[in-house]
Amino acid sequence: VIYTRARNGEIDTVVATGKTTGFAFFEPNTTVAVPVAYARTGPATFTKVPFRTVADEWVAGASASSPSDVYAFADILTAGSGKAGSVVMKWTGKRFSAVAAFRGELSGGTVLSPDDVYAYGSAAYGGGSLPSAGIYHYNGHRWSKISSTLSGAGDALSATSAYVADGTKLYHYNGRTWTATNLASLLPAKKAGNHPPCPASSRCRRTTST
Repeated sequence: VIYTRARNGEIDTVVATGKTTGFAFFEPNTTVAVPVAYARTGPATFTKVPFRTVADEWVAGASASSPSDVYAFADILTAGSGKAGSVVMKWTGKRFSAVAAFRGELSGGTVLSPDDVYAYGSAAYGGGSLPSAGIYHYNGHRWSKISSTLSGAGDALSATSAYVADGTKLYHYNGRTWTATNLASLLPAKKAGNHPPCPASSRCRRTTST
C-alpha cells in the first residue's frame, strides 16, 4: 500500500506516468459530491490538484503517454433524466482543464502521443439506459467521431490500430473502417447472479436484476 484516504469513498481510477509519478481520482459518493484528483509526488505521497468538476460527474478512465501528456475521461450522468454527457480533460502541469465535451457517456480512453488519442463511448451506467458518446480520435488538432454505434471498453496501438469490445464482438479499427470478430463461441454460458453486489459507498455503474 502506497496511499490511503480515510474518507467514505474509493479511489476508482489511476494512471501511472513514471516509477513514482501519476494520478489517482477519488470516486464521488453521497458524502463527496464531485471527483477529487491527486498527483503522485513521491514513492508514497500524493497532493490534491485542481480538477474541473460539476455535479453528478466522475472519472470513467485516465491514460497518459508521458508525465506531461495526461488525460482524464469523465462522465456527467443522471440516470433519472435519461441523459448523459462527457468531458475530456488534460493535465496542464498545474491543473486538469477541459479540452473536449461530448453528448453521451464515455468508458475511458487511450493516450498514445500528443497527436494520437482515443475516447471510447459506453452505455454501462444504469444497465445501458443512458446513451453512448460513440468513439472519437484526436489527431493533435481536432476530435473526429470514428463510430456512432460502437460502445464498450477499448484500447489502441496507433492511429491505424484500435480495438473496442462491444457485447460478444471485438472490433478492430484500421484507420478507415471497423472489422468485427464474434467471440460468442469462446465465452462461457451466461449465468444469473454471477456479479457481486456493488459497494454501498460507490455510485455503481453496474445494475443487477432479480
